[in-house]
Amino acid sequence: MSLSSLTTGRFVAGGQCLGPARRARPSLALGGTSKASHMRLACYSKAARKSSVPHLRSRRLPPCASGKGFQTPQEELKKTAATDALIDSMLAMSVEDRRLRLTQNLMDFGTDFYLRCAARSDAAASEEEKQKFVQLASECMNITDAVIREAETKMDRSEQVLRDILTAAADPDSGEFEVPLSPAAVSRMDSVMNANRDSCGEEMLAYAFAYLRKLNEDKENEVDGMALIIQKVLQLFCKLTLATPEDPDAADRKPEERILDSVLRSDVSLWQEALSKRQELGASKESLVQALRARMEAVVLGDPSGSYTQKVHAEYLQEVEAYINKIQE
Repeated sequence: MSLSSLTTGRFVAGGQCLGPARRARPSLALGGTSKASHMRLACYSKAARKSSVPHLRSRRLPPCASGKGFQTPQEELKKTAATDALIDSMLAMSVEDRRLRLTQNLMDFGTDFYLRCAARSDAAASEEEKQKFVQLASECMNITDAVIREAETKMDRSEQVLRDILTAAADPDSGEFEVPLSPAAVSRMDSVMNANRDSCGEEMLAYAFAYLRKLNEDKENEVDGMALIIQKVLQLFCKLTLATPEDPDAADRKPEERILDSVLRSDVSLWQEALSKRQELGASKESLVQALRARMEAVVLGDPSGSYTQKVHAEYLQEVEAYINKIQE
């Protein structure tokens, strides 16, 4: 099912089916995701090695990014040399530069990094040199813990925001959900999303896709309508993030750009109304398609590769293009 399509049904949050609903089959790839899987910025594994670095004996360590398996002695030497180079570069940095380097490349600081710090600490010729490696490992571990705690807090907030948006779709008095959603329900959802726009990003989309996959696997009819409402969440996300911040009526903008922004700022049900102004402003269908493809290239290339944001933006803009191509000149 495309992002711009909705079927009809009526249901309540408690699972009681109040009317027919067809099964939702979202067309977006439903990659598995959960709080316990790849949604975490980094998962921890225990280091079984005893070391002179106390933190390596008692704290969890992020996994090595290099993967596991048999390695030849030459490969082991090469990996150790690379780890030593990373350690030496970190020792030469200021505290702020270390923090920046670690937060931007967290997966470089896996188990191998900490165990190599321990080995070099054990082999140090002096107490002063020994403490350098101990302090570096401790500092990096503290930064890693802080980054992961912040990421988990952000993910928890994003999940709650998604729940709030879905809750806003229900009738305030009866608690029922009805699809197609009424303009009032869409407006409530839009208001919640705009009020929490800082939390409406990749994390929220990951939870939305997790819900879609669970609903798609569920065989109960009463959950079908919720999949349709999550589709509306994805539409509203695109509406929030795709239009340029400039005033769409600014005199110095091309007519096709103004119309395109008007479409992207509108609900799917209002696309026809937004496009009806194209002849008045002197924009042809071809110029609209060209403007849209330029926007698509800029947006999709600017999104993180393989992200949910990129997937949703790409499909939504493709549907806008398909809608424009149906216009009769």
